[in-house]
Amino acid sequence: MREDKPEITNDLTAPNGFINPNSGKYILESKKDMKARGVQSPNYGDALALTFARPVVSEIYKSIKYRKAKLDGKLRKYGSL
Repeated sequence: MREDKPEITNDLTAPNGFINPNSGKYILESKKDMKARGVQSPNYGDALALTFARPVVSEIYKSIKYRKAKLDGKLRKYGSL
């Protein structure tokens, strides 16, 4: 089933973007700047982006002690710390 959701379209097209002259990376406008322009926070756009998010690997994950505890079954896969 396909539904057209204008809220999602608005959320994905509302932020402005620009190229950072120092790094050359494409950067999206912050929510603070969007609010200053009178644009609503992109809630549906955020939710859509989070469906493609990957877990962040921290330095503690790489430590030997943490890996050993995980292999021994003493830690859950996510949300242990």
